[in-house]
Amino acid sequence: MEWANSPIIYREAPEWKQIRYTAMQYFSEKSALCHYYGTANNTLQSYLTGNRIRYKKYFYALRPLLCCRWIERYHDAPPMEFEKLLALFDGAEEDLKETQLSEIWNLLSRKAVTEEKDLNPQMPVIIDFIREECRRQKEISDAAADDHKRDFTALNECFRNVLDGITRR
Repeated sequence: MEWANSPIIYREAPEWKQIRYTAMQYFSEKSALCHYYGTANNTLQSYLTGNRIRYKKYFYALRPLLCCRWIERYHDAPPMEFEKLLALFDGAEEDLKETQLSEIWNLLSRKAVTEEKDLNPQMPVIIDFIREECRRQKEISDAAADDHKRDFTALNECFRNVLDGITRR
């Protein structure tokens, strides 16, 4: 789903439009929520427990959690761009506290002027948000209805059409 939503397109084969369209019909909120929650929680447990943290690692937890929020709100695949996800919450204080949002924008600015490998002091407001949101998303993903599409006819047809087009070249 993320590849299908990527804003970066180096070259697009004609078949890709068909693949993207078909893949989007199979978007599962439950699968996406579980995936994004798992990614964020793994990052939290593996990289965000020390006193000094690489700024980039925060984004490995923040982006998936914001994707979960996007799915909650729109019931659709989230965009790839972090800024688009974050902009969704500007002025929406019921979703993110103003201090949290401000600290995340601050983190973006800091990350732009530091080396990727630099260890930096932990940002408590962001860590607290990540912990709280991981707990919340665990509950939401566990409770989400199984919305997997079980009829793979469209996927199989797309696969055959793409292979047929490639073999005819």
